[in-house]
Amino acid sequence: FSYGENRPRNHHTQRAGIRTRKVARSVPFDKEKFVQANYRFIVDKQSVDAEKIMRDPDYVVNWDAVEQVIYPTSTVPNCPICMEPPVCAKLTKCGHIFCWTCVMQYMSVGCKSWK
Repeated sequence: FSYGENRPRNHHTQRAGIRTRKVARSVPFDKEKFVQANYRFIVDKQSVDAEKIMRDPDYVVNWDAVEQVIYPTSTVPNCPICMEPPVCAKLTKCGHIFCWTCVMQYMSVGCKSWK
């Protein structure tokens, strides 16, 4: 897991000196597509079809093939469990970043309904 450079995104258009927002279509929120759009993945080349990924930017990568996740940001996020910068950071499918030790401790002493 690593933090990449944050690239500024321009979500506004400029017309006659007035900034206006682009009208967005109402699309149901999909956590996996959000993660795919905001993070970069280093995948095992033997586990995925590279040509398919290059042709389709919305292709959902199989999590078993992901070897590294790059999160482009200018600030290091905090683990929501310990509220510190993540140690041995792990990313969930919904985009949350946790310390590996915090997740393991939570699963060992927390509610057992996740099993």
